Amino acid sequence: MTGMKTVNLRFYLLFVLRNLYRHPRRTLLTGAAAAFTAATLCFMFSYFNGVVDNIQARYARLETGHLRFLPQGYPQRESLLPLDLHLTAADSLRNYIAAQPEVEAATARIRFAALASSGDLSVPVAGLGVDFAREANFLNPAALLTEGRLPQSSGEAVIGALLARRLNLSVGDTLLLLGQDSRRSLTADEFRLTGLISLGMNPIDRRSVYLPLPEARAFTDLPDRATEILALLHDPQADRELRDRLQEASLVRHQEALILTWREHGDLYRVIASSRAIVQLLILLFLAIAASTVVNTILMAVLERGREIGMLKALGMGKGNIAGLFLLEGALIGALFAPLGALLGAAAGAWTERVGIPLGKVGQNLSFPMGNFIYPDFRWTYYWEAVAFTLLMSLLASLYPAWKAGKVNSASALRVHQ
Repeated sequence: MTGMKTVNLRFYLLFVLRNLYRHPRRTLLTGAAAAFTAATLCFMFSYFNGVVDNIQARYARLETGHLRFLPQGYPQRESLLPLDLHLTAADSLRNYIAAQPEVEAATARIRFAALASSGDLSVPVAGLGVDFAREANFLNPAALLTEGRLPQSSGEAVIGALLARRLNLSVGDTLLLLGQDSRRSLTADEFRLTGLISLGMNPIDRRSVYLPLPEARAFTDLPDRATEILALLHDPQADRELRDRLQEASLVRHQEALILTWREHGDLYRVIASSRAIVQLLILLFLAIAASTVVNTILMAVLERGREIGMLKALGMGKGNIAGLFLLEGALIGALFAPLGALLGAAAGAWTERVGIPLGKVGQNLSFPMGNFIYPDFRWTYYWEAVAFTLLMSLLASLYPAWKAGKVNSASALRVHQ
């Protein structure tokens, strides 16, 4: 009798495997829940990491860079696109920044507000003066063209494809821009459209005008100046160290330039935080669903095997050993099915990483840069994390049924199941 209280692991495994084999439908149901959980977790880890990387990369290239150089006070008035706040000797500062070994590319821009007119139609627009050659590493306008070409000479411009539709314009037509320059004097000029651009974000494509940087400087009366300079780094994690070093540089101090890292833009972090919250909620939901399935099926096993439990107790097996059998059963189901499920999730993550997940019209209506496709970022660490989470879930879900099994009264169980 005493020997039965210290059951060896081999007996545990053989006993549990026999029970799993004897009840294939129940085993497959519980295993399917574990496999589905592991597959979902593995894919969601890959998907979320891809979403975050995509947002960070596109936001940095379109809006902020990894380092953004601004005139003092500009962030507080940025929504007004003020021209009286600007960086002087912008080309020299840009060249100095681009010469840093950590910097992949640097570009100067001018942001301005204007009124775009064509015939009887007029709409407010957001103008962006850019160096199209340097923007290949940032906006990459050549890849965004839906029609025509980039400006190559003075008096030329490209606009958002949706803005062209609003103004009934096409390539070769003339666009009139009206606005205020840096001295708050009225400024107006006509530009011939050489191309149409689409970022895949309707809110931006409906109101964007892109001018060559010299044209924007002439329109805003900002010679050799810019409202911002963006820098892309080889390693985005080196942003703070480089910012601290550049803040001590005489050229930057002379301009009293404000340097913001990509981490310091609230809009970006709000998007990432909300994405993280949604993914965490979904993960908890899937774990709860899978756990409830495991709890129910193992509880069913406890009820169906009352006579078996009673006999084991009558033979001297203690409560802890009985509970251990059912804990091992839940863990074994997780160990058998979680790797298979995670493998399916890994395959889905690797495949969609290559082909992408189309967002369709949903992505076009977003005001932050998601693009038309999301590319999950699969890593094998996500596979093992999914397996570990599923095993933990299986163990935790088995605790209550195991406790119930340990409390079964042997005499009552044998009497009921006679």
